[in-house]
Amino acid sequence: MNKIYFITGASGSGKTTTLKLLEEENKKNFAFCYFDSVGVPSGEEMEKQYGSGENWQKSMILFWVKEMKEKYLDQTPTILDGQMRISFIDEACKQNGVNEYVIILFDCSDMERTKRLIKRGHPELANPDMFNWAKYLRNEATNRGAIIIDTSNFSIEESKKTLLETLQ
Repeated sequence: MNKIYFITGASGSGKTTTLKLLEEENKKNFAFCYFDSVGVPSGEEMEKQYGSGENWQKSMILFWVKEMKEKYLDQTPTILDGQMRISFIDEACKQNGVNEYVIILFDCSDMERTKRLIKRGHPELANPDMFNWAKYLRNEATNRGAIIIDTSNFSIEESKKTLLETLQ
């Protein structure tokens, strides 16, 4: 069975931009999945249907792992991009019997994140909640021993090159 590569990180870390570039070139024949493509309900909807945003995220990661295992893993390694708690990834893989997976955190400084989010037209995301989320993910990745790619001083090409080296 092939591996699933989970690319996680807070908004502005460069994960999706890097993966879109890699997907365009797709020299390694990966299947690419994007967590948010299922649609992200409002906080109120998450609360109503799942009890909390955390429960929604946990449910969606479980959905994605099952989906990737059924659709792709027999044929090709698969990449899932999204803002995901690492503990939820571990739990979903365990529940689905997926043992071959790698977690990679894309990270950057808060200053760089702010620049990127403003440039992207989302200055409202450059806030203390996002910075705390990034810190939480960084701590979780460090504690688990996950791979961390700090893109603070990388161009998109450097991020792609570093990720490709990590995927080998």
